[in-house]
Amino acid sequence: QQVVILVLGMFIGAWVGKKFVKRFRVVSVASMAAAMLATAILFCLRFTGTASGEDLIMLTDGLPLGMVLIYIATAIGGFTSVVSQSTYSTFWQSNTSREEIPTGQALYTFGSTGGSVIFGAVAGLVLGSSGDYSRVFATGFCFAVAGFVCALTGFRFSKEEQAAAK
Repeated sequence: QQVVILVLGMFIGAWVGKKFVKRFRVVSVASMAAAMLATAILFCLRFTGTASGEDLIMLTDGLPLGMVLIYIATAIGGFTSVVSQSTYSTFWQSNTSREEIPTGQALYTFGSTGGSVIFGAVAGLVLGSSGDYSRVFATGFCFAVAGFVCALTGFRFSKEEQAAAK
C-alpha cells in the first residue's frame, strides 16, 4: 500500500491540481468506488478457504488465491489513501476563508479521526458479535457506499470557482 501511495501520490495530486474544480469530483467518486471494490474483494476471501481455515485455493504457481486478493485489495486501498491525502484537504481549504483555515483544519482532522473511530467501533462490534471477519468487510463495503453517495452528491464548488476554472 505504501508503494502505491508513494508512486501515485505525486501523479494524482499534480493531475487533479491542474484542473482541480473539474477533476476533484471524478477522483473522489473513483476513490469511493475503489474502496467499495477493495472491501468486496476482501469479502470474497471467505470463498477461497482463507476465512474458514479450510483447504486453500491455490493458483497454478502454488500461490494462495487469498494472498493475491489481499495484495490486490491493499493496492486498491492505497489509491483511496492517495486521494484522501492529496485532494480532500485541498478541497476544504479552497472553500474556506483565510481566517477560518485553523478552524477548518481542526474540523477536518476531527471528522477524519472521528470517522475512523466510528468505523473501528462498528467493525469491532461486528467482529466480536459474529466472529466472522468477512462480515467486517461487508460492513466496510456499506461505509464505502455511504462515502460514494457523499462523493456523488456532497462536493460542490461555487459558481465563481467554476467560472474561474474555465
